Amino acid sequence: MLSLLSAVLETEFSKLFRSIVNLAVGALAAFVVFPQVLGITFGHVKTGVFLQRLRFALPENAWKHLGLGIVLAGCTL
Repeated sequence: MLSLLSAVLETEFSKLFRSIVNLAVGALAAFVVFPQVLGITFGHVKTGVFLQRLRFALPENAWKHLGLGIVLAGCTL
C-alpha cells in the first residue's frame, strides 16, 4: 500500500513512518476486523467485549500500578 503511494507521490517514506503505518493496520485488523467482521476467536463481539475477554482492560486500581511503575523507573535512574 505504501509502495504504491510512494510511487504515485514520487517520494520515499522513512522506516519509522512505515512501521507506524504497519502497526496501525495490524492493530485495526486484530482488534476490529477479526472480532467484529470475521468473528474470529470469540464469535461476533464488539471491540470492548473482545478486549475484556483478552484481559486488556484496566485493573480496578490502575493508578497504584502506574505509581509503582513510576517509582521503580525512578529507582533505576
